[in-house]
Amino acid sequence: MIVHGVWYRTHPMREVSLAEAFDRDRGTLKIEDHHLEFKSDKNNIMINNILRLRYGLAGNKGLNTWVHVTYNHDGAVQDAYFADGKFLGYFGILGGTKRIWNQVVKFVPNPKNIEVDKAYMKTQKQFFGILAMAILIAVNRFLCR
Repeated sequence: MIVHGVWYRTHPMREVSLAEAFDRDRGTLKIEDHHLEFKSDKNNIMINNILRLRYGLAGNKGLNTWVHVTYNHDGAVQDAYFADGKFLGYFGILGGTKRIWNQVVKFVPNPKNIEVDKAYMKTQKQFFGILAMAILIAVNRFLCR
């Protein structure tokens, strides 16, 4: 599976700021044969030995879900965060990141090393509730002219 427009980070979002929000790379994630490969203009990362996998919000801020991969690279434990960044990240909210998760989770040999943090559901429900209200208000104003 090849996914274009993937966001990649080495750490979770720490604060709400433009600098932090755009501290990420964008490229292509290739998922196959028990390994991941992320390629962009800045990075070429090969992940073969996944130690732990987590799906949910990354850090204490944000709306997008991320696939957090902890892996062993030449004896050093490293972290990679991936999210579907197409359509300004809304593809990830609408299931793109979950699709990445569904492919990557197959490569973790020990189910005890897999975690799904469901806190993102509350955040996304709030977002879609606000979005629905905004759409209803706009439609109401348009129809009541």
